[in-house]
Amino acid sequence: MEQELKALRSALNATSNVGGIEPVYGAVEIEAKINKMIADESPKFSELRNMIPRVALPGTSTEVWNIRTTDNSSTSWGYSTSEGGSNTNTPAQGATVQLYAATKSVRTDWAVENYLKVASASYYNAVQDEMQNAVAIHVDQEEKQIVSGTDAGAYGDADGFAGLKQIINSFVTIGDTSTVFGVTRASGKTYMDAQVVDGAAAAFKVSMLDSAMTAQKEVNGRPGMFVVSYKREDEINGKLQAQQRFVAPSLEIEGGFRLSTYRGVPIVPSRYMDKNGAADTDTALYLTHKGNFEMKVGKETSNTMVAQTRADETGGYLSTYEFLKCKELTKNVIIDDVAVPAV
Repeated sequence: MEQELKALRSALNATSNVGGIEPVYGAVEIEAKINKMIADESPKFSELRNMIPRVALPGTSTEVWNIRTTDNSSTSWGYSTSEGGSNTNTPAQGATVQLYAATKSVRTDWAVENYLKVASASYYNAVQDEMQNAVAIHVDQEEKQIVSGTDAGAYGDADGFAGLKQIINSFVTIGDTSTVFGVTRASGKTYMDAQVVDGAAAAFKVSMLDSAMTAQKEVNGRPGMFVVSYKREDEINGKLQAQQRFVAPSLEIEGGFRLSTYRGVPIVPSRYMDKNGAADTDTALYLTHKGNFEMKVGKETSNTMVAQTRADETGGYLSTYEFLKCKELTKNVIIDDVAVPAV
C-alpha cells in the first residue's frame, strides 16, 4: 500500500484540492486513491466480517426472498414395482413464505486540520493515521451490527439491520417474540426458529459443540462456523488442548487472521459476542449453516469529501449501504444458557 499512500500524499500536498490538481490529479483520482486505501485496510480489523461473503445488491434498496415452511406431501413420490408401472401419486406443492430486508446506511466522519498549510511528511502521516482510524471505526461498527443487530443494550444500533442475535433465535424453545425479516416469531412459525442446544447454565463442555453439529445435521444443515466471544474462544482452546483434540489445522483467512477449528469448523471470535446471551451476558454461542449468511451491499464502503467549517481543515465520511441476509433460519444453531467463561 506504500505506493498508493505516496501518490495520495502528492495529490493532497497541492495548493488546492477543490477541483483536483490538473493535469496530474483530479478530484476523482483523489477519491479513487482514498477508496483504494479503504479496500486495502478494511480486512485487517475483523475476523467475522471477513468470513461473511459480500454480495452486491444493485438497483434496489430492498430484497425479498422465499424460505420454505413445509415440504410437499408424501403422495408426490413413490416406487413402482415395474417399468412404467402405475402408482397413486398425485402432484403436490409445499409452502413458502416471503422474507424481506432493506439496506441500512452506516457512516463514519473524519477530518484533519491544517490540511493545506502543512505539506510535510508529518502532516501526511496525520492524514494516513486519521483515514486508517476511520476505517477501523467503520469496520468495528459493521461487526457490532453483524453480531448484536438492533439490540442497543448489547452494543447494537436500534436503527441498523438485524444481526445474529435476532436471526439465530427461537420462540418455541427460548421465547423470543421479536420481528425479523418482516415476520414476527410466534407459536407455530417454526420455520423462523434456529435449533437450540440447552446449556442448562452448566460450564462449557466440548460436547456442546458436538451437540450443535448433530442438531444441525438433523435438519439437513452443514456446519459453517462457530461464532464466540474472545473469552469463550480461550476457554474452547484450553479444553481442546487439554484433551489433545487439535486434530485439524488452523485456518488462515483474509487480513492475516488465523482461526482455530474444531472438527474442521472454524471458530470465529468477536469482541461483541460477550453480550449476546440472556440479559446481555456471555452465555450464547452460534453455529451457522454453511453458505447461509451474506452481507448484501447496495453501496460498498467509500469516502466522500465534504466542505468543513474551518478553512484550514479538510475531511469527509465513509459510508456503506448494506444488510445481513440469512437464507434458511432453521439450519442455524444456538448453544444457549452456557455459564459465563471461566477464563
